Amino acid sequence: MRDSGFSPPCHFEVRLAGEGAERARLQAMIDESDLRNITLPGFCDDPREFLAGLHLYLQPSRREGLCIAAHEAMQAGLPTIVSSVGEMPYSVQHGVTGLVVPPDDAGALAKALRRLLSGPHQLGPMGLAARTRVLERFGEERFAQTGAEIFARLSVAGASR
Repeated sequence: MRDSGFSPPCHFEVRLAGEGAERARLQAMIDESDLRNITLPGFCDDPREFLAGLHLYLQPSRREGLCIAAHEAMQAGLPTIVSSVGEMPYSVQHGVTGLVVPPDDAGALAKALRRLLSGPHQLGPMGLAARTRVLERFGEERFAQTGAEIFARLSVAGASR
């Protein structure tokens, strides 16, 4: 993002949770560039606790299916910036619950991040809309309703045999 000319409108911190093959390379890049605002806390036993310390969530994936991590962030009331891959552009409503950017486009990601950092007043309403959206689509009530509909169809189909 730095190569795309990203200049943050305010101080911000980046926390990259998790473990993986890229961790050592990322830490080396952070150290080389003296990026003190970026930390790698590692694996988090409690995602809710980790998410509770954030103001927004980024999921700039190149490939994705159903991204549970982004949905957990939305459920935690965080506006999300996601790549338009997999299911994510169907859950994240651009400009309402977060922002959707093309995959592998650092310039678009930088622009989206700048937009949300420049207007912190947007974060609360977007986060609330994100939580509402994900619970409507994937919450317990929706799960129970969909399950009941499936069982009703199965019982009708079984009775007609």
